[in-house]
Amino acid sequence: MPPKVKVTVTAVLANYLGGKKEFLIEASNLRNVVEALAEQYGPEIKRRLLDEEGRLRRYINIYVNDAAVDARNLDIELKEGDEVLILPAVSGGASSRAARLLPALLAVGALIQIALGEIGARGWLLMAHALIGLAGLPMTAAAIYFGRSSRAGLVYASILLPIVLAQVVLGMMLIGWIPGGGGGSELVERLHRSNAYVLLGLGAVGGIIVGLVRRRARKLA
Repeated sequence: MPPKVKVTVTAVLANYLGGKKEFLIEASNLRNVVEALAEQYGPEIKRRLLDEEGRLRRYINIYVNDAAVDARNLDIELKEGDEVLILPAVSGGASSRAARLLPALLAVGALIQIALGEIGARGWLLMAHALIGLAGLPMTAAAIYFGRSSRAGLVYASILLPIVLAQVVLGMMLIGWIPGGGGGSELVERLHRSNAYVLLGLGAVGGIIVGLVRRRARKLA
């Protein structure tokens, strides 16, 4: 006999489950949980949770005993007494907040670099102008982490990573931490500023994509 687990959903999903938020379900794994809910309350709840290929939708988070579950592994085994929480990301989870913040922070950092480059920053302003790109590395790492269950998130981060790395290298060349190329500092500055414009564009595009995804998630959730 499959183990009995306690399943809790948010009010948004409860609308498709007869208004109930808590269930006691016999299920060997998370996929069985979704199928049991669909069997009792209809296929609509399954469509809300899984995509056409049977994978968890990227705006849905599942926690087992307060631990986040890899969205690609719905066959994870459950034990008697396990507690499962199903939470749409639009409800305010960490990944949702990070998805909103990362493109904005990226665009702000690029704007600062562009402004400092345009005024011909010197001294400590030049240092800030050159090294602010270092902040892009942990931001990109966060994008990879929070977007690991989303193909679009991983593609975005993979495009972003080499551009951020190039910006860091160019910045270090500007302040002499890395020997400047044969074109001299003026060429390096132009490349550094041009790369900042690319990052600004990526930040803007990322923000638009996040907005569209969240809007679609609200319609489906």
